Amino acid sequence: MKAKLALAAGIAAGIALFFYAMRGVDFTRLSEVWSQADHLFLSLIILTNIAETFMRGVKWKILLDPAGEVRVWDSFRMEAAGLALNNILPFRLGEIVRGTAGAGLFKMPAATVFATIVVERALDVVALVLLLAIIGSAGSIESDIFRHKTAMCLLFVAVAMGICAIVYAERILKIKALSPLFDKFPSLAKIFSQIASGALAFRSWKRGGLVIIAAMFQWFVNSLSPLAAVYAFHLQDKMDASHCLIVTVASAIACSIPAMPGFFGNYEAGVAAVMGAWGIERDTAFALAFSAHIIGYITITAMGLLFVYGLGYSIGKVWKMGKH
Repeated sequence: MKAKLALAAGIAAGIALFFYAMRGVDFTRLSEVWSQADHLFLSLIILTNIAETFMRGVKWKILLDPAGEVRVWDSFRMEAAGLALNNILPFRLGEIVRGTAGAGLFKMPAATVFATIVVERALDVVALVLLLAIIGSAGSIESDIFRHKTAMCLLFVAVAMGICAIVYAERILKIKALSPLFDKFPSLAKIFSQIASGALAFRSWKRGGLVIIAAMFQWFVNSLSPLAAVYAFHLQDKMDASHCLIVTVASAIACSIPAMPGFFGNYEAGVAAVMGAWGIERDTAFALAFSAHIIGYITITAMGLLFVYGLGYSIGKVWKMGKH
């Protein structure tokens, strides 16, 4: 019952955000914007999505290697499979397949694989905040968020604490002064335990730095999709690579809100919100957001499902796994 309510709430949230993104859109004008789009640049979004998924695989491989050497091809196809299933099934069931099937493929304990997935998600937050901080310190974009120095400092502190939590997760669990806290909140201790087993890469500062760089580069590659869309819709005089990085951060934040599979509505609302702040018409903003989203969705879902079935799974089998 709770699962059904959560699914219904997510779908309702996605629909509400989709309507928010479409608010004020003139459909006649929207049709004109799409008809004038450069299809060559739109097709490049297919390549940027494949490249971004590959970088996800590289990042995950670096995290996994201390527990057992993994091929980039294997981590890449598991990433693609997980993303594809997340696109069509609720509750991020793709992560279950990534953890269970990955354990068999990589020949390592499932707990270790799932722990690296937890660390990977934490790294995404770290990478996005670092990219936002770099854009702000460069001063290449005039934006209200960068005028709040206190907020930016807090972001730096939050990132530093996040990195320390990952690097020293195992030591934090052994601090006697924190034992009462972990006794009172065993779920917190479990999270730190998972991070510790998934953060073996951070026992080496060289490898730890490499995985953070890989995470930042992955999100930079992700920003190439909206950049290709910017050129497709002839907005290069209003938006550049820095703007597209902010679009990427905004869409990632929007997609963190529980919603329908594929995050339709979330992505469009996040992108439309930041583009509107730069004075770009809602018709054009929606056309760019939806085009980049649907092309990426089809690309990742089609590619990932090939890997899903190649691994011996099916959508029905994964759905039954989620129910149990």
